[in-house]
Amino acid sequence: MILERGHRLLPTASALAGVSAFPPFHFLIPSFVALVPLAVWVADQNDLGEGSVPLRVFRGGVWFGVLYFGLLLYWMPLALAAFTWWAVPAYLTTIMVLALGAGCFTWALHRLTHFGRVPLWLALPLTWTALEWARAHVPGGLAFPWLGLGTSLTGYPELVGSAELVGARGITLWIALLNGLIAEAVWAARAGAGSRILARWATAFVLVLAVPAGWGSWRARTLPVRAVGQVAVVQPNIAAQFRLDGVTSNDSTEVALIRLSPERDGLPSGFAEPDEPSPDLVVWPEVTFFGPIESDDSLQERVLALAERWSAPVVFGGIGETVTEDGDTIPMNSAFLTGRDGHFTDFKYNKHRIVPLVEGAPFSSGAWLEG
Repeated sequence: MILERGHRLLPTASALAGVSAFPPFHFLIPSFVALVPLAVWVADQNDLGEGSVPLRVFRGGVWFGVLYFGLLLYWMPLALAAFTWWAVPAYLTTIMVLALGAGCFTWALHRLTHFGRVPLWLALPLTWTALEWARAHVPGGLAFPWLGLGTSLTGYPELVGSAELVGARGITLWIALLNGLIAEAVWAARAGAGSRILARWATAFVLVLAVPAGWGSWRARTLPVRAVGQVAVVQPNIAAQFRLDGVTSNDSTEVALIRLSPERDGLPSGFAEPDEPSPDLVVWPEVTFFGPIESDDSLQERVLALAERWSAPVVFGGIGETVTEDGDTIPMNSAFLTGRDGHFTDFKYNKHRIVPLVEGAPFSSGAWLEG
């Protein structure tokens, strides 16, 4: 499975460029060129007397995937280390599964371009978008929907305004198409193509870039924006060593929320100025309190006492419960809402796309992990 040294450079360049398109870097240009080195490398793979070409292409994709997903998901072992010694093995297993998917992508790209005679500019967006679709829909819970190529431009919302028409997957297809057009231009330049042919590829790139981006920019300028209310986002920031103990975590969270919320008499307590209006909605974090809040009356009273301090609806995360077809009750990562009247509303939302290993075990029923 080890890729020969001479074949690592371009897949490595693609992986590093792709990582730089996401936070904390969030650079603009890499989204449009990250797949180019990898695509050109795949297009170069013919019978060079170095073993099976399909296997070499597959290994190149796996190498790319290990670097790409390994760097993007660096936080997983850090987040899990405080909870279990399985953090590193689980992280490595996840990366290898995702990397095998990337290997299937490069293999399919090679098959389409070399045997199916599909042009590179078209085969690249088709295969990459298919990879993202498969990762999102194949059972197993390893979707990581925020790592799609289309979401790499979330820092530039004016460019991706067309997402309201085509969704994140459509933006992925668009970005991969632009990568494919650049890859075709590079391939043509290396083959000694004349300036006229290169100008055609450049023109195609500009048009494909300009139309959706221009529409998004126009949409952003003309979209009516109006204030609908004031939202207060409150983050207690409880240390990991306290989060491991549900009782200690809940006690610490309660103290933090009291310090961050207004007092009953209207005087501030570390959050707002006396003359500031009360918010129209208060948002507490995901899993604010541990415990089965729907069946724990004392926990409900605790939450309502804290929410009442705001005199506003409060949306917060907690451990909900759902009943399976077999009658079993399983915990879920849920969101709840309290009303201005100091009671729980009927609103409840169970998180559908859970974070693999952090919130749920891949290839399991999808329930939120306990403990």
